[in-house]
Amino acid sequence: MMSRPRPFNKRQVTGMLALCTTLIALAALVTASMRSPLRMVTNGIRPSNDTLAAYESMTTSHKFQWIVFAIEGGEVRVEKTSPAAEEMKWDVFLEALTESGDPRYAVVDFAYEEQDQRRNKLVLIRWVDDDFPIRKKMMYIGSFDEFQKELMGIQKITQIYANNVDELEYEAVLRKVKASNPSYAI
Repeated sequence: MMSRPRPFNKRQVTGMLALCTTLIALAALVTASMRSPLRMVTNGIRPSNDTLAAYESMTTSHKFQWIVFAIEGGEVRVEKTSPAAEEMKWDVFLEALTESGDPRYAVVDFAYEEQDQRRNKLVLIRWVDDDFPIRKKMMYIGSFDEFQKELMGIQKITQIYANNVDELEYEAVLRKVKASNPSYAI
């Protein structure tokens, strides 16, 4: 014959209520800390209309070889571009991407040879060096998903998350580009 569980006594109930109250207070503190100014800065950062227009010009009419973007005034804005008519120089692009000393985003129409054909692939780069200040790193990392969602056709783009300059070397990018698909022949 099974014995019936004993009901809680008054002291046990009081202890459980105190524990629940403590847990609720702790949850409120954690929630409040998540609303820090840093978190508020990263929310709502979206590409400007000029950024979206430049990206569209790059993808539809091949107007640019690359575009470097910076977060300014709560928006992702075009910082530098390279006309498509010029010969692509990877070191010039790297200089434009890294010279500010701050995190940046970039889109590159990456050209390479494969099976005796010239191919191109769009590459979206998030450049956030490990040595950058934490506030700037968090702003760029936290805004990246929203930025890439706003770009048209992003699913066809190779994405590179670079935390040091070695990850931006041409050969390192080429390995990542060849590992992803699709690319298009010129």
